[in-house]
Amino acid sequence: MYAAASDKVEDFAIMKQLMMQFPFAQIIDSSLNASSVPVVWQNDESRYGHLIGHLAAGNSLLETAQQQRCLVIFQSNDHYISPNWYEKGPAVPTWNYASVHVWGTFNTVNDEQTEQILKEQIQCFEPELVSSSKMADEQVQQSLLHSIVGFTLSIEQIRAKKKLGQHRSDADQKGVYQNLLHSSEPNSQAMAQFLARNGMDKG
Repeated sequence: MYAAASDKVEDFAIMKQLMMQFPFAQIIDSSLNASSVPVVWQNDESRYGHLIGHLAAGNSLLETAQQQRCLVIFQSNDHYISPNWYEKGPAVPTWNYASVHVWGTFNTVNDEQTEQILKEQIQCFEPELVSSSKMADEQVQQSLLHSIVGFTLSIEQIRAKKKLGQHRSDADQKGVYQNLLHSSEPNSQAMAQFLARNGMDKG
C-alpha cells in the first residue's frame, strides 16, 4: 500500500474501527482469484486478531486460498474532490477515501464452526434478527448451511491510510465538506458524514 506521510494510519484502534465500519471486503489469493464478501473482525490472543466470514460452497477461492496467504482489502466511502472546492488555487482534482489492507492465512472450517460464524455475523450486522420470526426455521437453516463454507483469516500484517485532505488548510477542508454536504448525490452525503466523523468538516 502506498500512503503519503500525511495519510498513513499507524494506530491499530483506527484500523480496527475502519474494518468494523466497512466490513464488505475483497479477498484476493496469490493466484489473483478474488471475491467480495462481508467479514467480521474478532479479537483473540494474537497481535491483530482475525477475520471470519463465509463463502458459497461453489466458490473456487475455497480451494485456491486454502491455507494460503491472502490479501483482504477494506474500502471506505469514496468521492471525487474538485479543485474548485478549495479556497485558493492552483490545485488538481483528487479522490478522498480510506483503506485497510490485511494479509493473513486463510483457512476453511467445518460445518459446526460455519454455523457459529453465520450466527456471529448475524449478531454483528443485525442482532434483532437472531430472535425474529422472519428468520428461516431450523430445518431451512440447516439446509442452507450446506450451501456455504465458513472461513477464518489470521491477521499477520496490516496497513491503512486515510486520504481525506488532511494536509489542506482548514478553509480548503471546509470547502470540500460544504460542497459534499450540499450535494443531492447520496454518495456525496455519505462522504460528508465520513469526513465529519473524522473531524474534517471544519464547520
